[in-house]
Amino acid sequence: MRRKADAELERALSEVRWVQENIVLVRFRPMENERLFGRRTIARIIEQGKVNYMSPCLELTSVLGARLKEAGFKPVLVVQELISHHTGKPLMHFALEVMAGRKQYVLDFKAGKDAVVYAGKYSPEKSSTGKESLSVKRMRSGFSRESSPLGVLGIRNWAEVGRKFRHVKFEHVRGAAERMRIDDSSKIFESVRKIRPSIRRL
Repeated sequence: MRRKADAELERALSEVRWVQENIVLVRFRPMENERLFGRRTIARIIEQGKVNYMSPCLELTSVLGARLKEAGFKPVLVVQELISHHTGKPLMHFALEVMAGRKQYVLDFKAGKDAVVYAGKYSPEKSSTGKESLSVKRMRSGFSRESSPLGVLGIRNWAEVGRKFRHVKFEHVRGAAERMRIDDSSKIFESVRKIRPSIRRL
């Protein structure tokens, strides 16, 4: 039984590696990022093979969820509302929970497409996100290639985010976008691009 679980986990991790190897972090222009972020279908993200380096978590997680589903897994989207280090306001972080054999694992992307994996349920402490965790919500999303990451969240646009989630409001999303415009620089982009993606087991 343990051998089967290990094989299933390795299959899941192979999908993480696929995302790391095939989706490139690029530097979108601010207006381009606001127009595209979360709105492209998962199929389109895979076709274009790129996401913005400053906000990759949702789109990388959505691509991984779709590929895991196609590989026969039943990924559960984890949405953590938290106080952002950058804005001091509520924002969201995204990860996946997946069963490998009879054991549950968390797959969680970090900066530069790095990923962590650990057994059990999603843990804000293990994932080390944000100043303060506000809530953790699990969603059995469809993860269809025809869906967008916004669709995976169950909303049509960012203006609806406050209807679906308790703490994050549209003004927080707009504030984060403004902060990204301020912080974006060639130096930060180059430092992120130099990260060689790995999978770290906790």
